[in-house]
Amino acid sequence: MAAERAGEVVPELHIPPPKNGCWHIWETFIELHNARGAGMGPSPITWRDLSAWQEVRGVVLTPWEIDTLTALDQVAMKSMNEKKP
Repeated sequence: MAAERAGEVVPELHIPPPKNGCWHIWETFIELHNARGAGMGPSPITWRDLSAWQEVRGVVLTPWEIDTLTALDQVAMKSMNEKKP
C-alpha cells in the first residue's frame, strides 16, 4: 500500500467491485480488517469483533453475511501469512 500511496499502480490492490448487491459486505470486511489486532502478526477477525462492529454500527448481520465475512477473513489471513519470494 505504501507503493500505491507513492503513486505506483499495484494491480493486486485493484479488484472489481462485488456484484449482486454485495458491496456492503466488502465495506464491512474492510472496516473489520482495518481494525484487526496485531501482535506478532495479524490476528483473525473474532466473534467479539463481529459483535462489537454490529453494536457500534447498529446493524444485525445475517448468518450468510457472517459466513461470508468469515470466509473473506480466512482468505485474507492465508494471503497475509504466505511467504513472499
